Amino acid sequence: MEKMHMKKKEDKWRKPRSVKGTLEKIDTIWQSRVWKASSLQRHNTQT
Repeated sequence: MEKMHMKKKEDKWRKPRSVKGTLEKIDTIWQSRVWKASSLQRHNTQT
């Protein structure tokens, strides 16, 4: 019984970390996309 309780506690700690990691990945992908789009727009306005 005690082992099960400990496992549940571990899962609770593990989940937020993985969610945070996923959010960070999405954030970096989104930032790179926005940077690409803005650099393309800048290039188009220059020419």
